[in-house]
Amino acid sequence: MHGHPVAAVADRWGAVWVWDLTTRRQIGPALVVPNHVTALTVSPDGHIVVCFGRDIAVFTSDSLRQG
Repeated sequence: MHGHPVAAVADRWGAVWVWDLTTRRQIGPALVVPNHVTALTVSPDGHIVVCFGRDIAVFTSDSLRQG
């Protein structure tokens, strides 16, 4: 994301955190979805794709910079 490797982690309650692996800092506030997270990935173009319940949310890097 923006030229930096990232890691995305989620909990079962619907919160997703994204970390910049170069700086070892969290990027933005936690992203929250209304159900437990069942799958999570970071796309090659930097989007965070979150599956929860029967739905899918796609967050852009702009979503991470808010807050």
